[in-house]
Amino acid sequence: MKKLSLLIILAGFAYGANAQNAEVVNAYNYQKFKEYDKAKISIDKAILDPKTGISAKTWYYRGLIYQDIEESPDAATKAVDAQALDKSIESYLKALELDTKKAYAEDIKKRIPFLQNRYVNNGITAYKAKEFQSAADNFMKSADLSEKLYSKIDTGLIFNAALAALNAKNVPVQKQLFTRLIDLKYPEVEVYRSLSNLYMAEKDTTKGLEYIAMGRAAFPGNNSLMIDELNVYMARGQSKQMISKMEEAANADPKNKTLWFALGATYDNMGKRDNAETAYKKAIDLDSVYFDALYNLGALHYNAGVEVYNKVKDLPMSKEKEYNAGKAKYTASFNKSLPYLEKALDLQPSDLNTLASLKEVYAKLDKLTKSSEMRKRIEALKKK
Repeated sequence: MKKLSLLIILAGFAYGANAQNAEVVNAYNYQKFKEYDKAKISIDKAILDPKTGISAKTWYYRGLIYQDIEESPDAATKAVDAQALDKSIESYLKALELDTKKAYAEDIKKRIPFLQNRYVNNGITAYKAKEFQSAADNFMKSADLSEKLYSKIDTGLIFNAALAALNAKNVPVQKQLFTRLIDLKYPEVEVYRSLSNLYMAEKDTTKGLEYIAMGRAAFPGNNSLMIDELNVYMARGQSKQMISKMEEAANADPKNKTLWFALGATYDNMGKRDNAETAYKKAIDLDSVYFDALYNLGALHYNAGVEVYNKVKDLPMSKEKEYNAGKAKYTASFNKSLPYLEKALDLQPSDLNTLASLKEVYAKLDKLTKSSEMRKRIEALKKK
């Protein structure tokens, strides 16, 4: 009787083991015949089992099944599991961890890059559809895989994820990703500007200026950062401090056209036109095709002319002398603006601001044919 009992117990063990393995075999067979709903049920049972759940083979099959679901062109098959991509990757990574004999490693490592690329494509699709949080998540899943499997940090994907998080207005994720990009020395000025803007929006001006300073150290000649810094100082009523810093920088590096341009823009914003004109001209002397400096200098003279024009245009006949003096003054300003604006337009023929300025200048100087030409060009560009 004792021997019989032992045989019964052993038979029970054998049956249990076979039952466990049966789910793996069932899953494989269901997959083979494209019955993915049933394959999913069987393989998910198998990974929960204490025996088959620690088998590399089980997780490998699970990866195959979910990969087939993810890559199927059939909508009904894809609907079997909306998270098939994540689960396929999860399964392959677990199989690699358990695969001490390297039975499946080679095949898995060939498959993962294709799945990883699906994350990137999903991110691009989501971004175009303005599903920005989904885009950020997909870009980061691909970036995380690169780091985990190949010890490679894909800063381009992290930057894409950060931009998506920016559009999703996910502030904590933005801070995390942009800060990481700075630590990785990612060569993109918008990383610093975006972090600065985040802290400025939170009224943390000190932190915002800190990131602008870091950005200017990394990109010494960047106009955007200089203007960002200027705007902060202007908002705080500290334009004198800013002017002092910029004059010092420009005089220390007199061949740097960007510093002279930034100094000109600073003076311009403060209404110090003579100083602005001098600085802009120094920038143009260094680079005769410097669009920003040419446009700003043309706009400076144009704005000066408009101020005078608006003061005298409605004067009564009794003040003819005063009107004529004003007309001579604004005409001189408009004539000064023309060569700079015309050269700027030559450099960027589709710039609407330049076209609009020239349209007004030509009209004020009674060059109506030229003004009409500018108007037609503006209308044509707006139709595109």
